Amino acid sequence: MKIAMHEITTKDGSFEEHLAAYEASSWRHFEINLFKAEGFLKEYGAAAAAKRVREHGLTCVAATGLGLSTFKGADAKKQDVETAKRHAEVMQALGCRPLVIGSNAPEKLDRTNFEAAHEELAAHIGAVADCVAPFGAALAVEVNWVAPCRSYRSAAKVVAKANRSNVGLIWDPAHFTKTPSRLEDLDAAKGRFIHAHLNDIRDVPFELMDVNADRVLPGEGVLPLRAWIERVEACGYDGWHSLELFNAELWKEDLATICRSSMEACKRVWPDAEF
Repeated sequence: MKIAMHEITTKDGSFEEHLAAYEASSWRHFEINLFKAEGFLKEYGAAAAAKRVREHGLTCVAATGLGLSTFKGADAKKQDVETAKRHAEVMQALGCRPLVIGSNAPEKLDRTNFEAAHEELAAHIGAVADCVAPFGAALAVEVNWVAPCRSYRSAAKVVAKANRSNVGLIWDPAHFTKTPSRLEDLDAAKGRFIHAHLNDIRDVPFELMDVNADRVLPGEGVLPLRAWIERVEACGYDGWHSLELFNAELWKEDLATICRSSMEACKRVWPDAEF
């Protein structure tokens, strides 16, 4: 098991403060939050970001995020491509490949336009993937954040329709729990998982679950994480799992405490994990 720290889990603090906190607490791998790091990148650039990462002895394994405006017209799609290119340039400097993406949905999505919406979504994802390919980047479709894909079954179909070697899926236990997905749906995604997020869910009725706010550290919730991750690994994924929490209680702690308690929780579930 290979576990990285997602910058969203350490919500407060600057990009540079995050890097220092990860190094001090022995986290060696992380996922950059491009929304969070935007200020640093605009001021100093991608090369400076990569230099800071190396100075702290860290490796960036993935990036979040790009929210596509698939259904807002041609101009919005063009802007998506330009934004994706800027992100890919940063990722090339950092040496990471997966870019986690979301997308909007049509104003009304129902049985009359569902297939057409997926065709348009797949075509746009393909165009963006072509733009980032020269930089070595790949697009990781996230169920739920890609709004027309509310299940792994649908997401796998969109990835297949996009038909690009640098388009795949991201595994996320919280989104799997919240959506009408089944373990059998993962079979359709064999060989197409290119990244993973890691989280647990507190003991709440799943009908009332908040897919973000109800996330807790691994082992502190009710999900069968070990069994599920074994199933994902059986689908061919052996990469990093970025710990991604939107936990208000955890966010009240200082960065050092968040980093330490997060690693301790993960080690209780996976004693031999690589960080």
